[in-house]
Amino acid sequence: MSLTIREKEHWKERIEQRISSRIKEIEASEPAHVWDELKRRAEQAAVQDMGIAALYEQAEDVDKRMQELTREQRHLWTQMMAVVRDVHVSQVETQTRLPFEVSNQIATRKEVRFKQLRQEHPKGALIESLRREQEELLDTVWLATSSSQIKELWSKIADELGCELTPFQKQALAITPLNVTPSKE
Repeated sequence: MSLTIREKEHWKERIEQRISSRIKEIEASEPAHVWDELKRRAEQAAVQDMGIAALYEQAEDVDKRMQELTREQRHLWTQMMAVVRDVHVSQVETQTRLPFEVSNQIATRKEVRFKQLRQEHPKGALIESLRREQEELLDTVWLATSSSQIKELWSKIADELGCELTPFQKQALAITPLNVTPSKE
């Protein structure tokens, strides 16, 4: 009696399963470190055979340093988060990247500091002055074309609030208002 292709495949699979089970039993009869050590020695022999053992060892050292640096970086990010939240580091879960909360505050404070430092530079101060004039330009134009009462009010409010007028606003306040009588239409 001859077996069909399907029957042959069935028996092949069953025998494979029994062999795999026996291999697992044999592997389990030894501690895992035995097999790990054999794998490590096989890897060493392979790179030795290829003539790249020294380079391979250097690459492994770099990998270990990178892992340590990654752990250190995550610890630093976690500490930053604790400082930003004003809590103990144990109250912050480990950060795997620079938290948005920290990077956002850094960006905001960086912008403020940049403006301060730019003010200390002669051309930077001019740039800051011109940018402020740009931001205040609509008010400046309205002041230049407003009545003396509005100009006086603007000056008093600025003094009271401690707001410094821009040079253009000071010039706009100095412009004599036109006495225009309302048109009768």
